[in-house]
Amino acid sequence: MSNFFARVGSADAYASAINNIGGRQSRLTQLQSNLTAGKRVLKPSDDPTAAAQAERAITRSAQVTIQQRALSLQKDNMSHAETVLGQASDAIQSFRELLVQAGNGANTASDLGTITSQLTTLRNQLLTYANTTDANGQALFGGLGSTNTPFIEPNATAGVVFAGLGGQTNGTALTIPNTIDGQAAFANVTPTTGAFAISAQSGNTGTATASAGTILVPTSPNVLAGNSYQINFTSGTTYTVTNLSASPPTTSGSLTMSGSTVTFGGAGNADQQMTLTGTPAAGDSFTVKPKASIFDVMDSAIAGIKNASSGTSAQASVSGSLASLDNAYVAVQAARGLAGDYLNQADVIDSNQQTKAVQLEGDRSRAEDLDMLQGISDFQNQTTGYQAALKSYAQIQSMSLFDFLK
Repeated sequence: MSNFFARVGSADAYASAINNIGGRQSRLTQLQSNLTAGKRVLKPSDDPTAAAQAERAITRSAQVTIQQRALSLQKDNMSHAETVLGQASDAIQSFRELLVQAGNGANTASDLGTITSQLTTLRNQLLTYANTTDANGQALFGGLGSTNTPFIEPNATAGVVFAGLGGQTNGTALTIPNTIDGQAAFANVTPTTGAFAISAQSGNTGTATASAGTILVPTSPNVLAGNSYQINFTSGTTYTVTNLSASPPTTSGSLTMSGSTVTFGGAGNADQQMTLTGTPAAGDSFTVKPKASIFDVMDSAIAGIKNASSGTSAQASVSGSLASLDNAYVAVQAARGLAGDYLNQADVIDSNQQTKAVQLEGDRSRAEDLDMLQGISDFQNQTTGYQAALKSYAQIQSMSLFDFLK
């Protein structure tokens, strides 16, 4: 039996020991860096797959942060709109209470003048609410994002006109609308006087108020087209009808009232009618629209009370305005309910986004963060190995043949 002996030079043994010590020192330095940063992956070359996963999670998390910031602004706008609609509802309620008060037969002309002043203040206050803007100057009730002031008064006789873009924007899975459709909230009040709304011009001097409206021919093309008309009295019994929806507007010849009934619209102005209470004066006019705005309702009520000489004479105007005002209140409350629905939707989106952000942070952490217990254990093991390598090298270095022969 033979034994094989391989001779290892002292220089080779020293070089091997030095290489081992260098490797352990490098690994120890790497573990120390991992522990200091708390990360397992400090650069892509440490683990390309994990680095790519962490980068995707970080990018998606940044997108969620941007989306959350946008949603926060939308929530602020919608919350502001909901608050303003609540204030508008209170103003309408106050207006209604004053209307009821105006119908008290004990009121004198002076009393009605005071009530008219209060009603005008509430009407102007509501107009301010309807034109509320957000912090960036964007109208909260502009509808489809129009930059125009939603509700304007182009002249003294036209009343309040909606100048925005009617319609309601839709939210997405991650957003809610910035604005509410002001046309639906303030300008599309379903009238109680038939299928159209009647408002007296503020400059009328007669005592006539419109208390009822009726469609005589339900299938009339003019009715279905929703034309608007202006009734202009040339005397206490005669009038002309101007179709405001025609281009250019067309005016009929002189027509005569049938008792207290005024007919208008369609062929021969015979498709629709309204009933007047009181006597019109020459120069008085009434505007007839397929839909009324809340400001039309208020202006009509204010004009009727302003021209009344007592609470008794104001009762016809009051009774004709209360129901329409109630419908206006319902429209504003519906818009407020819609704003509340959007806020609830925003809360759901916010909750989902927060959950998603937590999941993305978990994905990033699993890809690149260091398990601290495992890291500390590896560092301690590597420290022990490094110390052993240093001691063994010191012993090998002192065991050469030349040192033994001394």
